[in-house]
Amino acid sequence: MSSLTLPAVSEILALATLLEKEDPLKRAKRLAKRRIALLFYESSTRTRTSFELAAKGLGADTTLVSSLSSSIEKGETLKDTVITNEPNSSAIVLNGAGGFQLDLPPGQSVQLSGTNPVYSQFLEPALPDELAHWSLAYETHRLSSISARYVSTEMEGYDELDNSGDWQPESDYGPIWFPRVEAGWAPYHNGHWVNRPFYGWTWVADEPWGAAPFHYGRWVVVSGRWGWIPGPREQHPVWSPAQVVFAGGIQVGGVGVSVWFPLGPGEAYKPWYPCTPQYIDRINITNIHESRVVHVQTTYVNIVNVTNVTNVTYVNRTVGVTAMRQEDFAAGHSAKTAAVRVDPQQVAHIQPARPEARPPAQPVILHPIAKPAAVQAARPVLINHQGQQVAAAPNAKPVVVPVKAAPPAPKPIPGRAAIGAPSIGGKPATPTPAAPAPAVPKVAPQAHNPALNQPTPAAPVSPAVPKATPQSHNAAPEKAAPPAPAEKPAPKVNTPAPKAAQPPPAVKPQAPTPEAKQPVKPAEEKPAPAAKPGTKNDKKKDDKKTEPKKPE
Repeated sequence: MSSLTLPAVSEILALATLLEKEDPLKRAKRLAKRRIALLFYESSTRTRTSFELAAKGLGADTTLVSSLSSSIEKGETLKDTVITNEPNSSAIVLNGAGGFQLDLPPGQSVQLSGTNPVYSQFLEPALPDELAHWSLAYETHRLSSISARYVSTEMEGYDELDNSGDWQPESDYGPIWFPRVEAGWAPYHNGHWVNRPFYGWTWVADEPWGAAPFHYGRWVVVSGRWGWIPGPREQHPVWSPAQVVFAGGIQVGGVGVSVWFPLGPGEAYKPWYPCTPQYIDRINITNIHESRVVHVQTTYVNIVNVTNVTNVTYVNRTVGVTAMRQEDFAAGHSAKTAAVRVDPQQVAHIQPARPEARPPAQPVILHPIAKPAAVQAARPVLINHQGQQVAAAPNAKPVVVPVKAAPPAPKPIPGRAAIGAPSIGGKPATPTPAAPAPAVPKVAPQAHNPALNQPTPAAPVSPAVPKATPQSHNAAPEKAAPPAPAEKPAPKVNTPAPKAAQPPPAVKPQAPTPEAKQPVKPAEEKPAPAAKPGTKNDKKKDDKKTEPKKPE
């Protein structure tokens, strides 16, 4: 919960409000054909029942997994369960406008385009890239880590221990990890404190491997070396800001100082932040290892809630103490450089207390930001589960996504072949194959026209033949000049006398036969003088003279 931002919480509340106002029949089908696994690490009745009712109210099936009766008691992890059931689950569920919904199983790939409706096309899965190879190598390293034999794989940073220390499998305290450090090193000495929400003061170590040893388990000195004792491997580890004890009422030179040291084997951890009794039990039980000299209690509430704890002898109170002025503590200064020396007699009998340092009124920035990032004033627009646009603001009213024309098929991604038929709006893309169907009848008549015009190649050759016959009829050559239909139009031309319809076909043969008119010119010029004694109209002679001039 601490990782949720205020906008994320507002979005969750806005979505809950929409679901509450939704039609019950429609809400009951929202998670239909879905299965939700409920995992509880402690006994629960009201919480488990409320989760089951909420899931079933949305139409989902539930599967209850309890850590008390699951296989993690014999060494298996929850990740093993997830991997086993992965083939039977959907990795991603896609929802969009227009009722679009798609289950994308693991190992499959899909290409989406458009908004409403949505065009989807399954593609061949991409080959593993550098990130996939790195992820596989990292996961292989984590699972094959030597540290995984002694700690839970759910513990953050456990895989960093192999390259920074050595394990001793057997000891009076159980498995111990010894870091490779310089002489005089002590835990919780190289680093600084920061004030985090909810948890308060949290230790930030300078060591790159400090994610696990400074937030889980216990520390002890064995044969002059500091060793880290992890909690039981079978338990789900509970994180803490720092597994230390703060000593109260200590001063140096009349000034109050903050003093702390690491918890030893079997010693109870007392949180300095508000928490429940169940949390106190879990954070201690999961971080204390049962061994020959340490016995894990069934509850630690009575030990931690004692107001005056004076009969507890902390084993590290004289060998791992670190102290610094409260001003330096609150300012986040390095404990190594700002440490002060404390009289050992003052920590011989200490009383655990909360950190006395108060956070500064203004946040302390150790490394100033060089250039602040530009932030857009307008809030982003999100798409909810119904495919509606919702502004990222509390109580925002959803806006229906406008329906648009079906998007064209997107260009396939290079190197990714399409698999199966595409779909639009979650339905087979039937309009796309129907598009060429209307084009077929258009092509059919065009196919017949060239078939009828196939004799036309002979037509350009034949016009020279009919031009010899028109000597008896001067209008005949103009009518015989059109392409192939030379015989049929002849009788038709005699019946209709209008010459207005004849000039258009006369223009058509002239345009496509400019090249053939050059050899025709001498044939027309020679018979011209023979026609002079016929005493025909001068207009016809002028027509013959003007005809050769037009192509020129």
